[in-house]
Amino acid sequence: MADYEITDVLDITKKGRGLQKLLGSFWSNVYENRSLIRQLCEVRNLVSAKRYQRIQEMLNSFSITSIPVTRTLSFRYLEFDSADQFTPDRDFYWLYGPNNDLVYNGGGIYGLRRNQYVGYSLPVSEITSIGAIVPSLSNPDYVLYENIDYVVEAGNIVFWSDPLLRDGTSTSSSGSSTKFYLWGVGIEEDHEDLNRQYGYYLGLEGTTEYARILMEKVYDMMQGEASMEATRIMAAAIAGIDLSKEEETIVAVDVTDVRTVVETDKNIYLYPAGTTPIVAVGDMVEQHAELVDTVRVYQSDDLPSSIYAIGLGPSFLGTGFIDSLNFLNTQQPVTYHGELNGYPRHRFPVGGYDEDVLNFWRRVENRAPEYGTLEDVFIYNYGRVPTTVNPAEFIYDVIRTNLFIIELKPLQFRDDAPGLSSLKMLDALIPAHTTYWIVSEVPLDGDETGWTDDGTPSLHHGEVLDADTLYGTTDLGARLA
Repeated sequence: MADYEITDVLDITKKGRGLQKLLGSFWSNVYENRSLIRQLCEVRNLVSAKRYQRIQEMLNSFSITSIPVTRTLSFRYLEFDSADQFTPDRDFYWLYGPNNDLVYNGGGIYGLRRNQYVGYSLPVSEITSIGAIVPSLSNPDYVLYENIDYVVEAGNIVFWSDPLLRDGTSTSSSGSSTKFYLWGVGIEEDHEDLNRQYGYYLGLEGTTEYARILMEKVYDMMQGEASMEATRIMAAAIAGIDLSKEEETIVAVDVTDVRTVVETDKNIYLYPAGTTPIVAVGDMVEQHAELVDTVRVYQSDDLPSSIYAIGLGPSFLGTGFIDSLNFLNTQQPVTYHGELNGYPRHRFPVGGYDEDVLNFWRRVENRAPEYGTLEDVFIYNYGRVPTTVNPAEFIYDVIRTNLFIIELKPLQFRDDAPGLSSLKMLDALIPAHTTYWIVSEVPLDGDETGWTDDGTPSLHHGEVLDADTLYGTTDLGARLA
């Protein structure tokens, strides 16, 4: 790795000298305190650059497609306190080492767990990235690099070795704690304009690029641009998962304990550990295609085997029902129940309250003179009355052209993803007379489920969903009736 030059990041000294030369040869070559003049020029240049940056941010904020999600600072003074030191409650791994041709300071074995690290609370919680850290902006004794010597996450910073113990770190003691002081270079902080200008109106929050994409797609769908592709982009943003950026060919797929990597001939996509690729080397994918199984949005002619049953709620069934009726996705016997007013009666098992099941079949059979019998439907579909039928497939065949499916694995969502509660907006955005199912994978490992303050369900390790909370997920009548 090349030696780090602080002036390469700040780009202040070089521009400061250029400004000094413009003042004339006396101030740049003759004047006794020309070093002071140069420093003043550097500061003046920095102030001008900061003003320009603020103007550019303001102009970019006028559009949801360009509004910045972070604010970049050339440098920031960072004050840490040993009293805020903590040990992170998760594992960290080497991201470089001889076995993957990324070598730094002769150490590291890629993919192995680190056995030494220490965390501190950041003095500014909005910081999301620090490109480099130095003890001094002028001739620093050492330079630390993000993702090489430390990581920034969730308002904290985790160092592989404690900077408090490094030579060259400025410190001061007070009582039982010790404060130390560093400079952060190339700082990125959360930019609140996204929430203030767009999120507030939509009832959404977030300061990440995924939140911006989600809000952009919601606005597009509100203006009538609802489509399967827009829904896929929206669902991927909710999970914090990247879709393919363009038409691409898969050239490599790598799954490790650290992360999942999908490489194409045009881009490289990184996903959290535990995600499963759904593409293979040589596959060609369209723009906005799913590359991993964290989120999938699709229509299907056949009922997916992962669907245990279909539930029809009162809004679909009409008045007079206590609760939903359930149609299992397994073969069930078809039984003959005699005739009613000369029309044959056939039934198959339906789950629900006994009163609801009886009410359902009475309505089906009483409408035989007007709409035909179940026997008529069987003969039309199968050419005969079968001995068994799959009730869920029977129902699915009626509604599948007006239905799309969203499969989710919430435990693979990124930590900074908007989350499942944002899906509640989808029901108001999709076209009329369409509906959707959400199939969520929830591990049954003994974790307790509960409810958040805003009424959305949650799991100890991540969010899960509920049919009544996410409008229209199983109660098909809310969209189709």
